[in-house]
Amino acid sequence: MEDLWKVPRGRISPKPGHHTMSLFHAMGRGDVTCCLVMCTNPGQTLPNVTAYREGMEKAFLVVVDAFHPTGTTRFADVVLPAALWVEKEGVKGNAERRYHLYPKLVDPPGEARSDRRRTDRPRQGDRGITMETDRPTIQRQPSAWVQRELTLAVHFAIAGLLCVLLFLWYGFGAWSMGLGTFIGIPLLGLAILLYLGAVAADLKKRGAL
Repeated sequence: MEDLWKVPRGRISPKPGHHTMSLFHAMGRGDVTCCLVMCTNPGQTLPNVTAYREGMEKAFLVVVDAFHPTGTTRFADVVLPAALWVEKEGVKGNAERRYHLYPKLVDPPGEARSDRRRTDRPRQGDRGITMETDRPTIQRQPSAWVQRELTLAVHFAIAGLLCVLLFLWYGFGAWSMGLGTFIGIPLLGLAILLYLGAVAADLKKRGAL
């Protein structure tokens, strides 16, 4: 394989790496800190998927080459926009081990790229691909845990704000004052704490703290 790829002998490690399942377990243990996911959707399709989602959440960097959103891009730090099957030509295989040649029907939108073009090393004059024309669009996303905490913070903030508004609307009645003072204000405070905690966790993961 090294001769076929024209790379120096010894470049490819003779030691087998992780298979699919053990890779995500290794990410959960911290043995693997970065991964690139292409041509698959493990956050959706793997059996007993919770353990594998946790592995992606704990990894320092998860890069996914896919359309968004999917069960895997939810856990990605970087999403590289991928062309769909009608937007690229190639031989596709399925779980039945059947293979078909699919022609390209439409151009991919924006800066979406086929998997083949994504893995090409950009070289001047190589089918017109250059670093300037083939730079992928990068979307930095918070982790799934941060997204959940932010969503929860928004819900608490809305509920707390409604309670306070009811208190202001109906005045200092017994029920409205209790609703605003003992429910609305604590909910707003909790929303702020959840938001700050989620932002701090996301910045820490990205190395900004």
